[in-house]
Amino acid sequence: MKDTFLKILKTSSEIDWFITRKLSKEEFNDISFSFVDGEERYDNPFKTNLGYISFNKETFLKEYQKTITELINELKSNDFALANIYILITRTSFKREDDNVLENTFKKEIGKKHTKNIYELLAKSLNENYYSQLPKKTDNYESINNWLEIFNNTAYLHDTSNTLFSILLLADISSFQKIEYEKIKIFNPLIRGRLISWYGTSVEFDKDKLLKLISVNLKEASFFAALLIENDGFPKWANDTSLKVFVIKYWDTIGKDLFLHIFGISYRNKNKDFSKLKTIIHSILFEKIKTKNDFNENWFNSLDFPNDFIALFNWIHDNKKTLEKIDNSNHKLIANSLMSSLNCIADNFNEYISSENNYFPFKSFQLNEVKYQTSLSYILLFITTLDDIDFKIIKKKFNSLAFKIRPQYYGNYRSKYLARNFTEILLLIVLSAINISNISDPIIKNIKNLLSILNKTILISYIHLTEREEEIWNKETEKSSFQYKIGEYLINDYLKKIKNNENNVKECFKDLFELFDNVKVAEWLYER
Repeated sequence: MKDTFLKILKTSSEIDWFITRKLSKEEFNDISFSFVDGEERYDNPFKTNLGYISFNKETFLKEYQKTITELINELKSNDFALANIYILITRTSFKREDDNVLENTFKKEIGKKHTKNIYELLAKSLNENYYSQLPKKTDNYESINNWLEIFNNTAYLHDTSNTLFSILLLADISSFQKIEYEKIKIFNPLIRGRLISWYGTSVEFDKDKLLKLISVNLKEASFFAALLIENDGFPKWANDTSLKVFVIKYWDTIGKDLFLHIFGISYRNKNKDFSKLKTIIHSILFEKIKTKNDFNENWFNSLDFPNDFIALFNWIHDNKKTLEKIDNSNHKLIANSLMSSLNCIADNFNEYISSENNYFPFKSFQLNEVKYQTSLSYILLFITTLDDIDFKIIKKKFNSLAFKIRPQYYGNYRSKYLARNFTEILLLIVLSAINISNISDPIIKNIKNLLSILNKTILISYIHLTEREEEIWNKETEKSSFQYKIGEYLINDYLKKIKNNENNVKECFKDLFELFDNVKVAEWLYER
């Protein structure tokens, strides 16, 4: 057996993951080979099964172990041969294999330093060969979302052979609860994702080394920032200083997405406690928002509706004192950024209504989220509490926006659908006055101005189009909120609350109710 193994191994000039298949073509008395599936499969890490070596007699382990030891000593000058011997070890099946008997023999024979070389050799080969059939979308993992996507996708990769995890034993990684970053940094994103997603690995790294690394390496900074979102709790390697690098230095690529996952609508913040992360990020941004500075210019001018505004206003909502400390220039920036973002959507109507595009910008299906509704209330508060000069600018942009929406009611189905969604968003912003307590007279005046614009431009078309829907006519729909048309439901809900409200907010909407009474022909839900 040894001579046959040696004949094949000594010619090794590269890593051969199919070395077991080569050996299976030879004749052996004491070992046999098995292959689960010989056909190529897209969901196999090496396209096909690598095969197994098993003993014909359980007592053969010592003899096999002796053979492995002799092969290692004869081939010590050939790292490729040693790596292939280790692959054979990982493909050997016997009763005590969980005790890593053969792996420990291998490491003992070649020594610690040489083991590291073999580990790196195998790791580099895995980077090229492990699921090489999968399309490489990008090698540029410089954003949190790229890493989170790979964490999520690799959780479903099929790997019955556990080859990857056998290789980790060479790096003394015997537990998949904690893995040192230094030992996995050599792997490509797919393999790192496999480790993180499947085993819920907690990566260990020194705080000082981390700060030096992320300050110069955006890819690795994104990796660690993604771990903040993916893992439960607050890792030992993170602190205020590293968070500041993520948020401030890398705002466009890391900080913005980190902020969205922590404070915005994300399934991750529903299932995980980010309390410490929230506290630190709040502290960093709170110092920025109190003054006029270049960071805020970049932050607020890059806001997109709705996601960024949902995150921003829920951060403010969670930290009430933040609202009082916002610098006037930042207040103005946020309000103008909102109008710019909404007008940008309207300017790209042709893109959204194209039959080739299935994307709509408002994510109206998420309107039932409390965070979305909260953000609409704060939007109204921010634009109606501006001084007279700044509000006139907002009013002008709001009017321009309404006139961009208006002709879409005369287009095709997708055009009408988008116009209706857009109108519902604007109407819900104004109607959310019902959620604001102690509304002052200047705010009431500004709300009336916004409503006047809607009344004169798009509300009549909205009422006519909505009355073509069964929900308006069928009283049975009162029993459900028909989530697929949550905007329509919320408008009726707000109208009903306003109609029954005894405070001065009701006065704001006198003209709106009059318009509905004059235009509608059905009994709407808010009247029932």
